[in-house]
Amino acid sequence: VENMVDAFDVLSQLGKDIVRVAVAASNMEYDAFLGQGSNAEKSSDLPMISGLTFDDAEIAGIADMDSESDYVNAAKLSSEAAVLLADELIDDGRVRADNIDQGSISMSPHRICRYEGKTGSDDKKTDSKLKETFGAHTDTTFMTMIPVAEVSGLEVFDEGVNKWFRPELLARQVWESDRQKQGLDPTGQTDTVTIFDGDEEKEVDLPWYCRYVVAMPGELLQIATRNEVAAAVHRVVSVKGENARISAPVLLRARAGMRMNLPKYFGNIDSAGSLLKECNGMKLEDIHNALQPSNYTD
Repeated sequence: VENMVDAFDVLSQLGKDIVRVAVAASNMEYDAFLGQGSNAEKSSDLPMISGLTFDDAEIAGIADMDSESDYVNAAKLSSEAAVLLADELIDDGRVRADNIDQGSISMSPHRICRYEGKTGSDDKKTDSKLKETFGAHTDTTFMTMIPVAEVSGLEVFDEGVNKWFRPELLARQVWESDRQKQGLDPTGQTDTVTIFDGDEEKEVDLPWYCRYVVAMPGELLQIATRNEVAAAVHRVVSVKGENARISAPVLLRARAGMRMNLPKYFGNIDSAGSLLKECNGMKLEDIHNALQPSNYTD
């Protein structure tokens, strides 16, 4: 149980960091805080979204402002707002005193899923080696964080090439490439790491796939980035002759009782777009419910 809790904390923090960067970049792209004063508590250690110089940002088309100070101030405000959004709206399992509707159970589940492998009796009328075991869909999350499984089966649709690809197979390719660069056996299945057991330091062998996580944007992030980051369309397939696939995703959803506050998180309301404007003032649970297919809510 402690390992599951630790894994949830790590994955949720990583997911929140991704959301923070994506929302801050979207705010900058749409000049959401250009010409505004700070709308958040002053903090000198909040992260900036970019290491670009002002000249680099102008050349890249990110900044179109009269002075470097305007750009720096807008970037700071965009980052502050994105940090507030990630901390206040994403349910990371921690209790917030300002969320009066928060229950005792987190809205962000850490699931353990088992998908059976494809048997010889499946799809007798076809020669397909694949069997779709969980149909194509998007998640009503900010981020869905999926530790890479031993048995590949997760597929994400790439609209650019109109094809499905498997991030877990890509992870294996990265693993083998890194091993080759280090002069190690690329066919290896384990990685030796050093851990602390109390005060004792020891080495343990972990399966190769423990190094990797698939980070998939959800519908809430698509809204929060003004459609700049699209929700990932994904599915699960089984491969003929393969073992069952065990997956443990964390679905980072919103805190039910919190409300979407456009000026606070997104600056200039006119830069928000019609969908985000429609969400202004709504409880996150109502936004979540509105995104569900009609047959889920009827």
